[in-house]
Amino acid sequence: MTDKETIRTSKFLSLILRHEPERVGLTLGEAGWVEVKELLKAVNDHGVALTLL
Repeated sequence: MTDKETIRTSKFLSLILRHEPERVGLTLGEAGWVEVKELLKAVNDHGVALTLL
């Protein structure tokens, strides 16, 4: 992954986790948490190819 791709991915994840989880169909828990596998599934189901590794 290039530096540019890393920054773009970071900004996208920040948007999803901080401001718009509903954009990818996520509902955060009471404390604002979501399981990583649930996050990965949601973003992949919405066309953003992201894996744990």
